[in-house]
Amino acid sequence: MLSVFVSFSGFTFVSPFLPLFIKQLGVTNDGDAALWSGVIFGVSPLISGVLAPFWAGRAERYGPKRVVLFSLLAYAIVLSVNAAIQTVPQLLILRLGIGVLGSVGVMSTALASTL
Repeated sequence: MLSVFVSFSGFTFVSPFLPLFIKQLGVTNDGDAALWSGVIFGVSPLISGVLAPFWAGRAERYGPKRVVLFSLLAYAIVLSVNAAIQTVPQLLILRLGIGVLGSVGVMSTALASTL
């Protein structure tokens, strides 16, 4: 649970700077930067919510701890790749990847409720 707390804290501290990062990636209009920020920030929870039944099935089959560890590892890898992105669509694809690979939030909530 400590690792989930640290990963969420790290991303929460970065979230307010997302519009500035998007502007550095080439979006010059403030409105467009705000729109991209909202889409990029919201796509991961949306996809992870849609795929939550799939990941719940994996947790029942392999154990919730194992699935949480997988999602944390995937989360760390995808966030590490953020350093290499060059465009806003690449950032969107990475955030989609976080949602598809079993969002840490969904899995940690499931693990905490079983404990």
